[in-house]
Amino acid sequence: MKLIFLLMIFSFSVVYAEPKTIDNSPKLCLETIYKKNFDAAPENAPKELNQLLSKCIAETKIKDFTHIKCSCIHPKDVDACIFKFISKYKFTKDEYFHAVAYHCERMLWSGFLSD
Repeated sequence: MKLIFLLMIFSFSVVYAEPKTIDNSPKLCLETIYKKNFDAAPENAPKELNQLLSKCIAETKIKDFTHIKCSCIHPKDVDACIFKFISKYKFTKDEYFHAVAYHCERMLWSGFLSD
């Protein structure tokens, strides 16, 4: 009887103790956007500057997704969230990318100037 009781308890704990998979992490969207921007930079771009700019662009896009309540869990969700954002705010894809890049460049240069 005790064995059956223990098996029932452990069977429930196995269901609830299901590990989160790395594929379902919102952090992957952030990393995907960062990597795309970092890799797209010219080869002669200073690495530190490229890292800061890529980080700003990725964080800005993820924040924009929260404004439209778009959940970016998988890297494949990035384009869908961008499309949803530009549709809501009447941007074209190029206008949106330029606006984010301009915002981040201003943030980056204002940070350098204030130091």
